[in-house]
Amino acid sequence: MSKTVGRYHADQKLAELLKAAAEAHEPLEIVTNERTYELEVREPDRSQDIWRDYDAEAALRAVRESPHETEPVDRRALTELIAEIRAEREQDSIGRPAES
Repeated sequence: MSKTVGRYHADQKLAELLKAAAEAHEPLEIVTNERTYELEVREPDRSQDIWRDYDAEAALRAVRESPHETEPVDRRALTELIAEIRAEREQDSIGRPAES
């Protein structure tokens, strides 16, 4: 990973412009009162993606098979939670594209 002077989480408009620049394979021009900058968009380093090999079904299977359960599981709440997680995974977000 290259060195940076900081990290800034883009607002919606900037995120849209960066996405357009990435799709066009062109830099994005940022103009301030003092300078004009050209930002080249690059793909994030996925080698550090802690979720890359995560398998939700395997995790749930392990929880279900665990002999250490101490209190009953609210199956309806668990089903709702899983549905929410799956819905969120279908949405694009900064640093994590939607799963198809």
